Amino acid sequence: MRTKYLFLVFALNMIFSFAFGQYDAIKDGAYRNVIDFHKSNSLCDPDFNFYEVEDGVIENFFVVRSNDRKIRRRKIIKDIWCIKIADTIYFNAKRIGMLKAYIKLSPIENYIYFHGIPQITKAQRRRMNHAVPMWGMVGYMLAGIKADNENEGKEHYVLNLKTGATTLFTRQVLKNILKSYPDLYNSYIMDPHRDSLDVMKRYLEKCNNLY
Repeated sequence: MRTKYLFLVFALNMIFSFAFGQYDAIKDGAYRNVIDFHKSNSLCDPDFNFYEVEDGVIENFFVVRSNDRKIRRRKIIKDIWCIKIADTIYFNAKRIGMLKAYIKLSPIENYIYFHGIPQITKAQRRRMNHAVPMWGMVGYMLAGIKADNENEGKEHYVLNLKTGATTLFTRQVLKNILKSYPDLYNSYIMDPHRDSLDVMKRYLEKCNNLY
């Protein structure tokens, strides 16, 4: 079992090392996961139409429809991780618990910041469901309001395109990224405005520029 695990880690490292900085070489198309993306093993051609979600609150979210009748909406939502077109990625927001839509991310870099939607955690969802038997829909709504208050400000994310992982873009996450670059790390730690989102985004971009 341990041997299989080590082999998987080795294989992933080989894939990421090979594809490192090679995003231009990845062909346009729809991809099931980050491994297929780095291998340029597309599920289908990018024959899609993109319709921006316009609700006055969220930006860069798109509903996707395929021009190929064989590719149904369920497949677009369930099976596709991202769609690459030129220097833009449309990332499946449903994969990280957001809308049944895609987030437009550009340019394609190792670390991509994006503004998303706060996600209700499993614990918060359980709390909302448990409120129904005792308090009915009023309890459910109150628990939902409490969850919204707890999640306030949690809409800044970073996609690590090397691994496919998406996390909240926090100071600690940025520090973990910067640890591979001692000069940048020390500069950020000493920056008097390091709590500023604009400053954090600037250091993230400096990481991308090093490649």
